[in-house]
Amino acid sequence: FLGIRKKILKALEDARINKIIGSSMQAKIILSVTDDETINFLRSFSEITDILLIAELKINKEKEFNVKVEHTEYQKCKRCWVHHQSVGKNSEYPDLCEKCRGQVST
Repeated sequence: FLGIRKKILKALEDARINKIIGSSMQAKIILSVTDDETINFLRSFSEITDILLIAELKINKEKEFNVKVEHTEYQKCKRCWVHHQSVGKNSEYPDLCEKCRGQVST
């Protein structure tokens, strides 16, 4: 995991330098890996985007390992600043992610 994380961090830094993203929280990582074992290992982490401090992670099986960084299309939560797929899905709290909605509604 640490080896893959190191390559992701390098790709994130390059994306920041090239103005693709401003912070890692705006990143959609497209990770190409060569074997099913690595795919299954990475998918075993329930909160891998939180661990990597990114918005999205897509994992594909390819012939070569590669890390691609794009700007996420997810909206930013007004409370925690995380770009998440749940922002904008709730009519009562349209500017909040599901975790923050749970915090403010209790």
